[in-house]
Amino acid sequence: FFLLAEGLTTHKKTRWIRKMNLLKHNKTLVILLILLPLSTFAQKERSLMRKGNKAFRNKNYTEAEISYLKARDRAPGDKKISYNLGDALYGQNKFEQAREWFEDANTGLQDSKLLAQSYFNIGDTFLKEKKWEDAMKAFAMAMRYNPEDRKAKENYTFAA
Repeated sequence: FFLLAEGLTTHKKTRWIRKMNLLKHNKTLVILLILLPLSTFAQKERSLMRKGNKAFRNKNYTEAEISYLKARDRAPGDKKISYNLGDALYGQNKFEQAREWFEDANTGLQDSKLLAQSYFNIGDTFLKEKKWEDAMKAFAMAMRYNPEDRKAKENYTFAA
């Protein structure tokens, strides 16, 4: 009787262990199934960024804007996309819209070089619109993040 009960208990344990191993494999499979589309999603975003960069280099700013907007839809928190989008809009003389994207980029950028460039571009948009005080403030911020920027100093003086 004890042997039979022990055999049943052992059989139940074995079955339980098998189920747990299946669950482990199933969990791994579920995780892979979740991560695979995310990986593809990220690749699509990078592909759109490359497409936008190529269009930008060829001075096709409208096509670059479209690619960056699509990339932004896939990665809304990516501040480099916001910065590039600002550049594409600036190339189309859409200064106010460009400035909005540069400002969006500034909210999360950690790279002081990119921050300086972004503030410089914001200052440049204000110069184009002859908003001298705002331009001076933006160039001052650019110099704060990159004190060696001669062009920012020159533009600051020009706006003053």
